Order: sequence, then C-alpha cells, then structure tokens
Amino acid sequence: MNRRQFLLGAAGSLGFAVSVSDLDMTEHRFPEDAGTGAHSSGSGDKNDAANFAQAYDAIGKTDYAKGLTFDVDYTVPEVTIDMEKAVVSDDSATATQSGESRTGVAYVQEMDAVTRSLTDGATNYIYLNLDLATDNDASYHIDTDKTPPSAPYLFLGSVDTSADVYQLANELPSEEFESISTDQLSITGQWHDIRDYGAVGDGTTDNSQAILDAINAADSDGGNVIIPPGDFYYQDQLVFTAISDVLVTGFGNQSILRHDDVGGTGGFRFEGATRRVTLQRFRHLGDPSTTEKQQGISIVGDTNGNVPKNCLVRNCVLEDWGGDAIVWFGDGGVSAEDISAIGNKIVNCGDDGINPGAGDGVVGGEVRDNIILDPNDRTNDGIHVSISANQVEVVENRIVGTNIGIGLFESHQNTIRGNRIENTQSHGIDTKSGDATNNFQNKILGNTIISPSGTGIRVGNGEDHEIKNNTIEGANRGIQANVRGLNIVGNEIITPSDYGIVLSISGNNSHSKTSDNYVSGTVNNNGIFIDASRVALVGNTLTDADINESGGDYNTIQDNIAPGGVSVSGTNSQSGGNITS
Repeated sequence: MNRRQFLLGAAGSLGFAVSVSDLDMTEHRFPEDAGTGAHSSGSGDKNDAANFAQAYDAIGKTDYAKGLTFDVDYTVPEVTIDMEKAVVSDDSATATQSGESRTGVAYVQEMDAVTRSLTDGATNYIYLNLDLATDNDASYHIDTDKTPPSAPYLFLGSVDTSADVYQLANELPSEEFESISTDQLSITGQWHDIRDYGAVGDGTTDNSQAILDAINAADSDGGNVIIPPGDFYYQDQLVFTAISDVLVTGFGNQSILRHDDVGGTGGFRFEGATRRVTLQRFRHLGDPSTTEKQQGISIVGDTNGNVPKNCLVRNCVLEDWGGDAIVWFGDGGVSAEDISAIGNKIVNCGDDGINPGAGDGVVGGEVRDNIILDPNDRTNDGIHVSISANQVEVVENRIVGTNIGIGLFESHQNTIRGNRIENTQSHGIDTKSGDATNNFQNKILGNTIISPSGTGIRVGNGEDHEIKNNTIEGANRGIQANVRGLNIVGNEIITPSDYGIVLSISGNNSHSKTSDNYVSGTVNNNGIFIDASRVALVGNTLTDADINESGGDYNTIQDNIAPGGVSVSGTNSQSGGNITS
C-alpha cells in the first residue's frame, strides 16, 4: 500500500497512531528496523518512531508541524493556528493499530485552522496535544508558565502579547527550504546524531568533543548533523577549519546548545575556506552573567585570504551572548561571499545582534526576517553592517530596544529595506563615522521606525545614499543628514520632538534632493531646517511647520506646502511656488 494512502486511510478520525511495523521500510533510511520493533544504539540508528517520522515527508526530521502559521490579532488578543499536518514521535507511548498493541509509535494529525484566545500582557506558549484515549484526537494547549501537557505533544511556539511578537517552533515549511538556494544547503548524505558520538542532553555534561566529532564526521562524508531534543552543554569554543557541505539541524526550541563562556572564547567558530555550511533550528545559549565579548556563531576568513562562502544561519534562537550573536567577515584582504542570516531570533546580546562585514568585509548575502530584542539594554546595534560590507540585503527584520537599530560603518551599496525598528536608545538607522570614501550608495527604503530616543535616520557619513519611502514616528529628529549627493524622497515623518528633516554643514550637502516628503505633528513649528548649499527642496508637504534656510546658498526651495512659512537667507537661493497659508 502506498505510504500516503495508508496514512490517510483510517476512517472516522482526523488523527491516528501507526507503528513503523506497518510500513515497508526497505525503501527508506533505516531498513534494519522494518517490522522488528527493535531499537539499536548503533551509529545512525534511531528508534522506530523517529524512523517513521523521517520516512514520512521529510528525511531527517521528526516532531514537526508542516506548513505551520500563526495569525495573531494583538488587539483581542487571539491567535489563529493553521497547519497541514503534524508528525509527533514518542518512544514510550503505545497504540493499537490493525488489532495489535505496539510501542514506539509516530502520530500524524491532519489539522484545520483554529482560533484560540490569548492572555494579554504575557508570553503564551502553544502546544499540540494528542490524546490516544479519546479517538486519537488532538487539541491545542495554551498556557503562560510553559507547562507542557501530557505526552505525546509538540511545542508549536509562543506569542508575547506584551511585545506584539511571536515565534514559531518545530515548523516545517510547506515547501521545505523554499527560500534557500540549492547551492547553500546540503540535504543528502549521511546523518550524524550527536548522541551517537557521546552527547548527553542533561544540561550539565560537557559535550564539546561529541559535537566536534559529529560535525567533523559530516564534513568528511558530505553529511548532516542532528541536534536532537535535549539540553546539550558544551564548555569549549568549537572551532572548525575549512569544512564544507554540512547541514547542522535541530528541532526548534527543543534542541538546546548551551555554553558558559569559560575564558570568553565564544561558541561556534568556522574558520578559513568554509563552504556551504548551514546551521538551523536550534537554541544557542550563552552566559547571561558574562562581561566577555564572546560571539555566538562566527564564520570568518583567515590571514591567508581563505574566506567563507555560501553559508547560512537559519531559524535559530541565540540568547545571552556577551558579544555578537552572529558575525561573519573575510580576512587577508579578501571578502567573505554570500553569507546569510534568515529567520533567527536574537535576545539580550552584549554587542551587535548580527554583524556582517567586520575584518576584511563581505560581499552579498542576506540578513532577513530576523527578530532582535534587547530587554536589558545590552545590545549595541541590532544589525551592524560593518567595514567594507557591500551588496548585503538587510530586509524585513524587526528590532526592538537596541542602542541603534541598524548601523552602517564604512560600508557601501547595501540595501536596508522594509525593516521595523522600535524604541531604540539612540538612532533608528545610522550611517556612522569612519572613512567616508568607503561609505556610499546605500539604499534605505521603506523602513518603519517607531519612537527612537535619537534620530530616526541619521546620515552622518559617506555620500550618494538614497533615503526613500520610510515612515518615522516619534523621533527627536526624523532625518538628519550632513553628506553630499543624497536623495531624500517620499518619507513620512510624524510627531518629531525637534525637526522633521535637518540638512546641515554648509557645502557638504552639494547636489542633494529632498522631495515629496510629508512632515506632521512637529513641535515649535520646526519642519525642515537647511544649513547647506546646492540642495533642491521640492514638493514637500508640512502640515503645521516651516522651512528654514538658516545658512548655505544656491538652494532651490520650490512648490512646497509649509503653513509655518518659508525663510530663505542665501543670496543665490531660489524660492517659488510654495504655499504658506
């Protein structure tokens, strides 16, 4: 019988339990277990429940929800949970199938979309609970103290209604790895479970050597590493040199790697010509008490110019690292290429959340769909696009509470697009000081910046940047710029406490354009302030403020709406077509 026909062939129930004994496993990964009900501790072997889940739909994955989504309404609050199916394995459970009682079973549960209420102002933990005693049914279990229901169950994620954020766990996309190019990910080859190399997930055993051995073994055969559910402590920094074609995967929040930062050495470090290494779906915990600047995951070149390429950190949770949570860069005068961080959650790190480009820089890659939270005022930049980084896409990340949301330092031709930045201690987006010749042609597009303590977007270095279609609310100053060749177009600035837009330092803003921006809710009539030369200020709308050229010359101030008035001081500046009442 076909696998899918068998799984969906039980009448009168949405979900049911099956044993691996009912399937012909000879065509799958672990044929030695077919029909035996036995579990061997030999290398590569798993229990029958895990074998079954691996055979069904996703090689190498057990305990997952396929196509899992949360649709959260934070105003109610409530969540609509939807998925195609869930696969849950459980060694200890028993079930009856085809008239026989069996142990080591896997459960496949077809699920419809369901809406459930949430507790306001708290973190809500969401589980799928399977009940073998009542028609093999399933239900959702939600609580605020992270107490799971009785086994078998699957943790689906959490919704924090106090911060309006949610995090999925154990999700498997409908099209697995749909956003990852095939040259970044190895999904074939042998599977190496770290337990088969001596790892113990009790939170105290030092698993440094076991993890090293498993990943090095995968490097030798082009294989993959499994971090199973458990709390795997390791004491030493784990250093890998020039490994390639390795996938290291966990099972979401159930797979924990824990490091206590002895000597401030950091966590995972991949050095030299690292190629096509992917780390995904595990929690990586640092030491919250440390003052050391240890890094959670670093992917770096060496002094001989051997650099990493085509690597990915995806869907991991990194917490309490004293330094950068994730960092990558080249060395020896050569840039790293196409390294990406996608869909990670980073909490309470002591330096930068994600840092592409320290050292000798990077070319290409993405920083996308990450959540970076700083509840304890530790993090410097949420994302720090650093020295000589170029052509990096920083897209649709959410950053809350860091010192600076996104910083650009001596980097060029990067795109900062669609990010949401909230409650930073300083600026939302900042092109920082440094060598201005290395900071140019960055695009800052369509970002939303809410309540920064400083400026929404500060352009303090470089030239020829594009600042377009951003929304900035509740900043001290909406946009402040003192560099030449800017294109500031179509931005919306709401309730700035000082100025909407400031263009400062005479002579340094040559050939800049500020047009079609909208400024409202200003304080003390301060709309757009100019102390610069050769600026075109055209077609801007200020609902309740002025335009004030207090310095500079050769500016064009034309066709703006400024109820507070237009003041021109430059001898050669031109003003016309403005509406001031």
